[in-house]
Amino acid sequence: MGSIPLSAPLYALKRQARLRARQHGMPLHEALDDIARENGFAQWSLLMARHASPDALTQLSRQLRPGQLLLLAARPLQGKTRLGFALMARALRAGQHAAFFSLDCTPAQVRTMAAAADTDGALWGTRFRWDCSDDVCAAHVAAQLHDAPPATVVVIDYLQLLDQRRDLPPVMQQVQVLRNLARERQFTVVVIAQIQRRFDEARRGMPGWSDVRLPNPLDASLFDHRCFVHQGQIAIQ
Repeated sequence: MGSIPLSAPLYALKRQARLRARQHGMPLHEALDDIARENGFAQWSLLMARHASPDALTQLSRQLRPGQLLLLAARPLQGKTRLGFALMARALRAGQHAAFFSLDCTPAQVRTMAAAADTDGALWGTRFRWDCSDDVCAAHVAAQLHDAPPATVVVIDYLQLLDQRRDLPPVMQQVQVLRNLARERQFTVVVIAQIQRRFDEARRGMPGWSDVRLPNPLDASLFDHRCFVHQGQIAIQ
Protein backbone atom coordinates (compact mmCIF):
# COMPACT_ATOMS: atom_id res chain seq x y z
CA MET A 1 0.00 0.00 0.00
CA GLY A 2 1.44 3.35 -0.98
CA SER A 3 1.88 6.18 1.48
CA ILE A 4 -0.53 9.11 1.51
CA PRO A 5 1.51 12.19 0.52
CA LEU A 6 2.11 14.59 3.41
CA SER A 7 1.62 18.35 3.21
CA ALA A 8 5.17 18.82 4.54
CA PRO A 9 8.12 16.69 5.74
CA LEU A 10 7.69 14.97 9.11
CA TYR A 11 10.06 17.35 10.91
CA ALA A 12 8.07 20.34 9.60
CA LEU A 13 4.76 18.79 10.69
CA LYS A 14 6.16 18.23 14.18
CA ARG A 15 7.28 21.85 14.29
CA GLN A 16 3.79 22.96 13.23
CA ALA A 17 2.27 20.86 16.03
CA ARG A 18 4.59 22.30 18.68
CA LEU A 19 3.77 25.84 17.52
CA ARG A 20 0.03 25.11 17.52
CA ALA A 21 0.23 23.61 21.01
CA ARG A 22 1.94 26.74 22.35
CA GLN A 23 -0.37 29.16 20.56
CA HIS A 24 -3.60 27.44 21.62
CA GLY A 25 -2.52 26.15 25.03
CA MET A 26 -3.30 22.56 24.09
CA PRO A 27 -1.43 19.31 24.85
CA LEU A 28 1.16 18.42 22.23
CA HIS A 29 -0.40 15.03 21.52
CA GLU A 30 -3.69 16.75 20.62
CA ALA A 31 -1.91 19.16 18.28
CA LEU A 32 -0.13 16.22 16.63
CA ASP A 33 -3.43 14.41 16.12
CA ASP A 34 -4.89 17.59 14.59
CA ILE A 35 -1.99 17.75 12.12
CA ALA A 36 -2.45 14.04 11.36
CA ARG A 37 -6.15 14.51 10.57
CA GLU A 38 -5.30 17.39 8.25
CA ASN A 39 -3.07 14.95 6.39
CA GLY A 40 -5.66 12.19 6.14
CA PHE A 41 -4.88 10.11 9.25
CA ALA A 42 -7.04 9.60 12.32
CA GLN A 43 -4.09 9.82 14.72
CA TRP A 44 -0.45 10.90 14.70
CA SER A 45 0.70 7.36 15.48
CA LEU A 46 -1.02 6.11 12.32
CA LEU A 47 0.65 8.82 10.23
CA MET A 48 4.04 7.88 11.67
CA ALA A 49 3.45 4.18 11.08
CA ARG A 50 2.60 4.76 7.40
CA HIS A 51 5.60 7.03 6.88
CA ALA A 52 8.16 5.02 8.82
CA SER A 53 11.61 5.07 7.36
CA PRO A 54 12.13 1.66 5.70
CA ASP A 55 15.86 2.23 5.90
CA ALA A 56 15.73 2.65 9.68
CA LEU A 57 13.64 -0.51 10.09
CA THR A 58 15.84 -2.49 7.73
CA GLN A 59 19.05 -1.35 9.41
CA LEU A 60 17.76 -2.15 12.88
CA SER A 61 16.35 -5.52 11.78
CA ARG A 62 19.79 -6.48 10.55
CA GLN A 63 21.09 -6.12 14.11
CA LEU A 64 18.42 -8.35 15.63
CA ARG A 65 20.00 -11.58 16.76
CA PRO A 66 18.81 -14.05 19.38
CA GLY A 67 20.88 -13.64 22.51
CA GLN A 68 21.47 -9.90 22.12
CA LEU A 69 20.45 -6.82 24.07
CA LEU A 70 19.84 -3.61 22.11
CA LEU A 71 19.28 -0.02 23.18
CA LEU A 72 16.85 2.00 21.04
CA ALA A 73 17.05 5.68 21.99
CA ALA A 74 15.52 8.88 20.65
CA ARG A 75 13.97 12.18 21.64
CA PRO A 76 10.15 12.29 21.97
CA LEU A 77 8.11 12.11 18.75
CA GLN A 78 10.89 10.42 16.78
CA GLY A 79 8.99 7.13 16.54
CA LYS A 80 11.07 4.87 18.79
CA THR A 81 8.05 3.01 20.21
CA ARG A 82 6.55 2.78 16.72
CA LEU A 83 9.82 1.28 15.50
CA GLY A 84 9.70 -1.24 18.35
CA PHE A 85 6.25 -2.34 17.22
CA ALA A 86 7.44 -2.57 13.63
CA LEU A 87 10.23 -4.90 14.78
CA MET A 88 7.75 -7.07 16.67
CA ALA A 89 5.39 -7.16 13.69
CA ARG A 90 8.24 -8.29 11.46
CA ALA A 91 9.13 -11.04 13.94
CA LEU A 92 5.50 -12.20 14.15
CA ARG A 93 5.19 -12.31 10.36
CA ALA A 94 8.28 -14.55 10.36
CA GLY A 95 6.57 -16.99 12.73
CA GLN A 96 8.40 -15.86 15.88
CA HIS A 97 6.95 -14.68 19.17
CA ALA A 98 7.01 -11.10 20.50
CA ALA A 99 6.41 -9.40 23.84
CA PHE A 100 5.93 -5.75 24.82
CA PHE A 101 6.37 -4.45 28.37
CA SER A 102 5.62 -0.81 29.15
CA LEU A 103 5.55 1.46 32.16
CA ASP A 104 4.37 4.30 29.92
CA CYS A 105 1.77 3.07 27.39
CA THR A 106 -1.88 2.42 28.14
CA PRO A 107 -3.68 -0.69 26.83
CA ALA A 108 -5.47 1.50 24.27
CA GLN A 109 -2.13 2.83 23.03
CA VAL A 110 -0.78 -0.71 22.70
CA ARG A 111 -3.75 -1.68 20.54
CA THR A 112 -3.34 1.46 18.42
CA MET A 113 0.39 0.95 17.92
CA ALA A 114 -0.11 -2.72 17.05
CA ALA A 115 -2.78 -1.89 14.46
CA ALA A 116 -0.58 0.85 13.01
CA ALA A 117 2.34 -1.57 12.65
CA ASP A 118 0.19 -4.23 10.99
CA THR A 119 -3.58 -4.10 10.48
CA ASP A 120 -3.90 -7.90 10.46
CA GLY A 121 -5.53 -8.44 13.85
CA ALA A 122 -4.78 -12.15 13.72
CA LEU A 123 -1.07 -11.34 13.72
CA TRP A 124 -1.33 -9.91 17.24
CA GLY A 125 -2.80 -13.11 18.62
CA THR A 126 -1.40 -15.99 20.60
CA ARG A 127 2.25 -15.32 19.72
CA PHE A 128 2.13 -11.75 21.02
CA ARG A 129 1.86 -10.81 24.67
CA TRP A 130 1.95 -7.43 26.36
CA ASP A 131 2.05 -6.04 29.88
CA CYS A 132 1.39 -2.44 30.94
CA SER A 133 1.22 -3.10 34.68
CA ASP A 134 3.09 -1.14 37.33
CA ASP A 135 4.99 -4.35 38.12
CA VAL A 136 7.18 -4.13 35.03
CA CYS A 137 10.86 -4.48 35.90
CA ALA A 138 13.65 -6.80 34.75
CA ALA A 139 12.69 -9.59 37.18
CA HIS A 140 9.02 -9.29 36.21
CA VAL A 141 9.88 -9.50 32.50
CA ALA A 142 11.93 -12.65 33.11
CA ALA A 143 9.12 -14.24 35.14
CA GLN A 144 6.43 -13.43 32.57
CA LEU A 145 8.53 -14.92 29.76
CA HIS A 146 9.31 -18.19 31.54
CA ASP A 147 7.54 -20.17 28.80
CA ALA A 148 8.51 -18.04 25.78
CA PRO A 149 10.41 -19.86 23.04
CA PRO A 150 13.88 -18.92 21.75
CA ALA A 151 14.06 -16.10 19.19
CA THR A 152 11.26 -14.17 20.94
CA VAL A 153 11.60 -10.42 20.31
CA VAL A 154 11.08 -8.48 23.54
CA VAL A 155 10.56 -4.70 23.60
CA ILE A 156 10.72 -2.82 26.92
CA ASP A 157 9.35 0.72 27.18
CA TYR A 158 11.33 2.31 28.65
CA LEU A 159 14.76 2.31 30.33
CA GLN A 160 14.42 5.35 32.59
CA LEU A 161 11.18 4.15 34.19
CA LEU A 162 12.92 0.95 35.28
CA ASP A 163 14.99 3.21 37.52
CA GLN A 164 12.05 5.04 39.07
CA ARG A 165 11.06 2.81 41.98
CA ARG A 166 13.37 2.81 44.97
CA ASP A 167 12.21 -0.65 46.04
CA LEU A 168 13.72 -2.20 42.90
CA PRO A 169 17.39 -2.89 42.09
CA PRO A 170 19.37 -0.09 40.41
CA VAL A 171 19.06 0.22 36.66
CA MET A 172 22.56 -1.25 36.17
CA GLN A 173 21.51 -4.48 37.87
CA GLN A 174 18.22 -4.63 35.97
CA VAL A 175 19.97 -4.23 32.62
CA GLN A 176 22.38 -7.01 33.63
CA VAL A 177 19.35 -9.24 34.32
CA LEU A 178 17.97 -8.40 30.87
CA ARG A 179 21.34 -9.09 29.26
CA ASN A 180 21.49 -12.50 30.96
CA LEU A 181 17.89 -13.20 29.97
CA ALA A 182 18.70 -12.50 26.32
CA ARG A 183 21.74 -14.77 26.36
CA GLU A 184 20.38 -17.65 28.40
CA ARG A 185 16.98 -17.84 26.66
CA GLN A 186 18.19 -16.69 23.23
CA PHE A 187 15.75 -13.77 23.16
CA THR A 188 16.31 -10.51 21.31
CA VAL A 189 15.68 -7.81 23.91
CA VAL A 190 15.18 -4.19 22.79
CA VAL A 191 15.17 -1.53 25.51
CA ILE A 192 13.68 1.83 24.50
CA ALA A 193 15.33 4.89 26.07
CA GLN A 194 14.96 8.64 26.23
CA ILE A 195 17.48 11.21 25.05
CA GLN A 196 18.23 14.25 27.21
CA ARG A 197 16.51 17.51 26.32
CA ARG A 198 19.85 19.28 26.05
CA PHE A 199 20.73 17.31 22.90
CA ASP A 200 21.38 19.97 20.27
CA GLU A 201 20.53 18.68 16.81
CA ALA A 202 21.88 21.88 15.28
CA ARG A 203 25.39 20.99 16.51
CA ARG A 204 25.21 17.23 16.02
CA GLY A 205 22.81 15.56 13.66
CA MET A 206 22.44 12.36 15.68
CA PRO A 207 22.42 11.70 19.44
CA GLY A 208 24.81 9.22 21.02
CA TRP A 209 25.36 7.38 24.28
CA SER A 210 26.39 10.57 26.10
CA ASP A 211 22.92 12.00 25.31
CA VAL A 212 20.96 9.14 26.91
CA ARG A 213 19.13 10.37 30.01
CA LEU A 214 20.65 8.44 32.90
CA PRO A 215 19.76 9.44 36.47
CA ASN A 216 22.08 6.66 37.71
CA PRO A 217 25.22 5.02 36.28
CA LEU A 218 24.86 2.48 33.50
CA ASP A 219 27.62 0.64 31.61
CA ALA A 220 27.14 1.12 27.86
CA SER A 221 28.97 -2.13 27.16
CA LEU A 222 26.03 -4.13 28.58
CA PHE A 223 24.26 -3.48 25.27
CA ASP A 224 25.39 -5.39 22.20
CA HIS A 225 24.17 -2.51 20.01
CA ARG A 226 23.19 1.06 20.79
CA CYS A 227 20.75 2.43 18.21
CA PHE A 228 19.85 6.11 17.95
CA VAL A 229 16.96 7.47 15.88
CA HIS A 230 16.49 11.04 14.75
CA GLN A 231 14.44 12.58 11.93
CA GLY A 232 13.83 9.19 10.32
CA GLN A 233 17.53 8.24 10.32
CA ILE A 234 19.24 5.67 12.52
CA ALA A 235 22.81 5.35 13.79
CA ILE A 236 23.97 2.04 15.23
CA GLN A 237 27.00 1.71 17.50
